[in-house]
Amino acid sequence: MKRIELQEALGLRHEDYFREAYLVPALAAGLIEMARKAGAGLHENTTALKIEPRSGGFEIRTNRGLVRAETVVVGTNGYTGRLTPYLRRRIVP
Repeated sequence: MKRIELQEALGLRHEDYFREAYLVPALAAGLIEMARKAGAGLHENTTALKIEPRSGGFEIRTNRGLVRAETVVVGTNGYTGRLTPYLRRRIVP
């Protein structure tokens, strides 16, 4: 499936979801649907710059402003960046 077809199938508008990894369409669509049904906020075309624990959850500083969340899910591949140093020290390709 081509990138644009995958984006259209998942209802996503930006290429940023697909820069680093290949997504299995059925799995990605299922995860997005479940997240939305559970009330998750999905922020397209947004780069997380820092995740800070706060009372009752987290503050995520992004290139588009501040996001507050009760829970944060970090998706990564073998090369985890500086945003999550704990994971970076534990995930090695």
